Amino acid sequence: MKFSLWLWPYGRWGGLESMALAARRAEALGFASISVSDHTVCPRGPEAAGVTAVWPDWSVLSTYVALNTTTIRILTTLVVPYRPVLPAAKQIATIDSLSGGRFTLAAAVGWLRREFEMLGVSYEDRGEITDEYLRAMKVLWTEDDPEFRGRHVNFRDIVFEPKCAQSPHVPIWIAGGDGPGPIRRLLELGQGWMPMGGGLNNRLREAVTRIKGQAASRGRDPDAIVFR
Repeated sequence: MKFSLWLWPYGRWGGLESMALAARRAEALGFASISVSDHTVCPRGPEAAGVTAVWPDWSVLSTYVALNTTTIRILTTLVVPYRPVLPAAKQIATIDSLSGGRFTLAAAVGWLRREFEMLGVSYEDRGEITDEYLRAMKVLWTEDDPEFRGRHVNFRDIVFEPKCAQSPHVPIWIAGGDGPGPIRRLLELGQGWMPMGGGLNNRLREAVTRIKGQAASRGRDPDAIVFR
């Protein structure tokens, strides 16, 4: 069993220096990773229940943690549809290079409708956008002459550097529930699954068993899938 130090809720630390101290301590104790989470803007009201006020930018905080540690992994949950794919892919590859190949992307679809509205992103299309962006990121990270054509992103005749330090690219974990959408996304695009909420219960055990069976039916090695 491996353990991760989840920095959220960020307001409890009293500042970035305390987070860095906690990250170094977790590394010294043998923790597997430091977990960083993502929101951009937090609306007021009951629909945002559980969303705290303090949310440092995911890329800056991930970089800060990387610069304050040497071996521990940086596991960042990113709401993929929130931002354009080209700068997001560039930030991820740069952090992976800077950290010496210690970055893991936990790709989330998102759930907070008003945040999508404020960011000008279609809430209804968030799953489709996530799938397309992840596919485009893989092209950007692995191909010398990246080209992609989709509904939400198109590029060709570009140079994209740096590539990820890890080969073929940073690990992609799918963050979400055990519904058909997240599981299909995991089997098609991910190397690991990070269920959101809940604990070690029968439903989680049944989901893991089901995922492994579906992976085997697709010709994937079930034991190669990471479950957090």
